[in-house]
Amino acid sequence: ACGNNIHSDQAMMELILSIATEDGRIRAVILNGSHASLNATDRFQDFYFIYIVTDVSTFIMGLTWIDRFGERMIL
Repeated sequence: ACGNNIHSDQAMMELILSIATEDGRIRAVILNGSHASLNATDRFQDFYFIYIVTDVSTFIMGLTWIDRFGERMIL
């Protein structure tokens, strides 16, 4: 999530999972980093996740799928 908390934690998790559910190329989602730990105390937690996909080239060639997460700052 962005530092200005555009999305709540729950809304961001729902977005990550809904994208995975709606896109048949995505086979699994892995969450890691501080959000994956029940004991994390970092108030600046970011969402680090990995989509396991069937064909990575289709994601690389069409980057508009990223826009569902919000405005791009760096690509």
